[in-house]
Amino acid sequence: MTPSADKLREQYQATDPFWTDWVYDYTPTVGEYSVVVIPDVQELTAIYPEKLNRLMDWIVANKEKENIRFVIDVGDVTWNGHAMNAEEYETAAKAFQKLRLAGVEYSVCYGNHDYTPGDERDTRLFNQYFPWSILSRFDSYGGSMLPNNSENTYFCFEAAGNRYLVVSLEISPEPVTVAWAERVIAEHPDCKTIVVTHQYLSNQYGQYAPNGQALWHDLICRHSNIIMVICGHDRMAHDPGSLNYRVDRGDHGNLVHQIMANSQDVDGTRGGVGLLLLMRFHDGGKRVDLNYFSPVHDCLAFKKQNQFSIGW
Repeated sequence: MTPSADKLREQYQATDPFWTDWVYDYTPTVGEYSVVVIPDVQELTAIYPEKLNRLMDWIVANKEKENIRFVIDVGDVTWNGHAMNAEEYETAAKAFQKLRLAGVEYSVCYGNHDYTPGDERDTRLFNQYFPWSILSRFDSYGGSMLPNNSENTYFCFEAAGNRYLVVSLEISPEPVTVAWAERVIAEHPDCKTIVVTHQYLSNQYGQYAPNGQALWHDLICRHSNIIMVICGHDRMAHDPGSLNYRVDRGDHGNLVHQIMANSQDVDGTRGGVGLLLLMRFHDGGKRVDLNYFSPVHDCLAFKKQNQFSIGW
């Protein structure tokens, strides 16, 4: 049986003051449908693989209850993938396989820990363990920038009469990648578009990373159908694990909600907390409730500032 909220509060606060501002009694309203975001999980993959599997098990167990339409990964599925650590990739791939076998479709983008940097990015392990041959079987799969390649992909799904486009891009997208994304987004003008890339916002509230600001000007602000950007990578400098959020108007007057979800510091220093960002859609998709949730601890969510609603 899951411990009560009061007992969890007493247990954690007695041992670590970090937990004092966690929300133990947050009860979100289940939406008409949901999209789940998986933050940087590299520390779970490398150190706490059983807790990585708890995240996937929760998604599978709540697929029907939450009406989960899609799962978005923000990159860094490994900690040492950049050092060609195949064991970590195998751990991550087996965890994601739980989703696939349960009929839950997802996108995966690679982060800085998932490829070997150099003049040419070495993404062999990423493509080996998250191959195009698997992603292309999804009903939502739309296409890839390169043939038989899973590095830059897009997916389409429907919910409550809304059509959504998820464009998943490499970290620090190169000009050719941005040009490809431009074409894909322009070809889907009737889709509410979510752009995913590993690094976009910085470790300060509301600030862009250098490449994020460039991506805003070169791609995001130009399209009226883009509603959201989701990233990971950076950690909040003075508030580890918290969401970074900003909203701006694009060139066509559309609101673009921009979110950074990265829980690696909390996982690393607190023994693998294992957070998911849940996006629950209400009012036919016009309102979205966001909250961090830990399947590992089950009944607690993470800090009041990480539970809020947005709309368009």
